[in-house]
Amino acid sequence: MASNIALVGSESPDPHVHNTTHDDEADLADMNQVSNTDIPLWEMNAEVLPVEMHGRKYQSYPEGEYLLPNDEREMERLDLQHELFQRILGGRLHMVLLPSPQRVLDMGTGTGIWALEFADRHPMAVVYGIDLSAIQPKFVAPNCIFQIDNLSLPWDFDLKFDFIHGRSLFHCFSNPVHIFQEAFRTLADGGILEMQDFIFDFRSPDDSLKGSALQEWSKLLDEAFKSKGIDLTCVSNYRNYFEEVGFEDIQQKEFALPVGSWAEGESRKILGHWCQANILELLDAISLLPLTTCQPKVMSLQAVEVLLERVRHDLQDPDIHAYLQVLIIHGRKPKTS
Repeated sequence: MASNIALVGSESPDPHVHNTTHDDEADLADMNQVSNTDIPLWEMNAEVLPVEMHGRKYQSYPEGEYLLPNDEREMERLDLQHELFQRILGGRLHMVLLPSPQRVLDMGTGTGIWALEFADRHPMAVVYGIDLSAIQPKFVAPNCIFQIDNLSLPWDFDLKFDFIHGRSLFHCFSNPVHIFQEAFRTLADGGILEMQDFIFDFRSPDDSLKGSALQEWSKLLDEAFKSKGIDLTCVSNYRNYFEEVGFEDIQQKEFALPVGSWAEGESRKILGHWCQANILELLDAISLLPLTTCQPKVMSLQAVEVLLERVRHDLQDPDIHAYLQVLIIHGRKPKTS
């Protein structure tokens, strides 16, 4: 089925897939542990404390696998990004209809803001937020559980989920198919997976990107991540991954998200402002470690800082008409006969 392409701000996304519910209700008391290999927040030790580099703090579980920082500045950006997706979705946390979810998993939960809001809106659901970094609040509602785990490894959950959610994971995994395979296996029959993500490839409706620092930076960043086996444009293959692992009733919607306020229409200008703010804060986070440590072209910190200053100028230049594509896609695990 062909995807729906929309200019962000022009309409609200439509729900497509109806979720299934379990006959049995979730028992909070029996759901105090997600995985046999996870590290609960209340058992943190020195092995998973952050390390400092280039003035930013990075997680160390496992060291070097996740290339973005997990410090206060990044936490603020993640919450800003949450607001951006809320605006794309018209205030909703997901595009798919979920009448009565019981067990929910948020992959790469970050600050936990999505999981916390979902738990608040669905008090009968138990929501698990999984991440490499322990940057979530320590005191939360009893139906929201945060734990540290590495989703790149085989999953070992003791329960099945009704709904699994992932957002802005385009830069996280060298083998994204593994994530889809494990999500499919971990879902209950009829359960839903929804992914909300950027296709991190700056485009323009004209030639205004040609020869820009933004274009140069994007190319260097793509090469650096590819040296680690990570394709920053892997989101364009998400539908193939859904089909490959066995999902059905797959629906997707693509949005053209302007960077800055150059686009016509008040709502698109507002969204462009939020997108611009997110990327301006993302620059250091996604650039410092990859560009100074990853092949094929290792740069000095000073060279990276000079480049990023030029990119900041481009991002705020109204004559450069850049946009990113955002993909929201969901599918259902078939019910057994």
